[in-house]
Amino acid sequence: MKKQQRNRLIVAAVLTVLCALLALVPFTGLEAQGKGVLIVFVWAILMWIVRPIPEYLIGVLAAAVLAIFFGMKTNVVSGFSSSGWWLCLWAGFIGSAIKFSGLGERVAYWILVKMGKTELMANYATSIANTVLSLMIPSNTARGAVMSPICDNICEGMGYKRGEHKGDAAIMLSNLFTNTTNTWLFYTAVGANAIGMALVTEVTGQEISWTGWLQATFIPAGITLLPIPILCHLLFGAKKVEMIHVRELLPLTGYIRGGCSPVGMKTKLPTFIQRDCLELEEMFVSAGQRGLQVAIAPRALVDFTQATPTDLTIEK
Repeated sequence: MKKQQRNRLIVAAVLTVLCALLALVPFTGLEAQGKGVLIVFVWAILMWIVRPIPEYLIGVLAAAVLAIFFGMKTNVVSGFSSSGWWLCLWAGFIGSAIKFSGLGERVAYWILVKMGKTELMANYATSIANTVLSLMIPSNTARGAVMSPICDNICEGMGYKRGEHKGDAAIMLSNLFTNTTNTWLFYTAVGANAIGMALVTEVTGQEISWTGWLQATFIPAGITLLPIPILCHLLFGAKKVEMIHVRELLPLTGYIRGGCSPVGMKTKLPTFIQRDCLELEEMFVSAGQRGLQVAIAPRALVDFTQATPTDLTIEK
């Protein structure tokens, strides 16, 4: 068992014991059943944060405890009568099919070819795709299930490692903010907008149709949608890269000028490689001494050094 997973299990066990001890603490205003339900929900949230086991198993365990020990058999399964639940489930199947069939990769590479291999254009491409899907899929969660594997594949196609490159964060956040704004624009989402519309009707006494809502929100939502990709690019995307100054080269890398290799540096530094190099079968890099080169497959170099492929050159 990996050390990280073992640590998660230890933390989860400690949190589970603490939640169990909460049963001994008096909760003013709550009956025993309500107190138990609250503790189970707190436990489930903590487990979703720590993730000692897959999230869906945590949900199943929480539901089983509520049904078996707190007499909530009917309440536990009542959500299955909601069309929104089935919509999200169906979208999850679609998302899995997109991921495992390779369709997500094909869509991602088509986007990269047509829109250009830059994070900013990928932001706009996913925003357009999300907006189109908003007309067909009313649930935020369902759209997320469809778009997430495509965004993952775009990041992989651009060489971004999840959690290790700012371009990955920019693409994901751009898609997230666009998804939320489209909910406002098209009056979608299973719960939030329905509640909001009920409040509008209660306060004003008037009902607004879907087309009326679209007419009212088209301009403000459109103005909000357009800058989201570029704002995510500016706020969360990669800014610039620089070569190490010659005076810092030897202390940081252990190599001298003219013999610096991306392999075996004394200090692990962020390393970047021109994305076009990945199309080559073989390339030459310094072997650590002046005049000495080593031939290596670009993909192998990226995997070994954990380098980030990106656009480093400027065409004139």
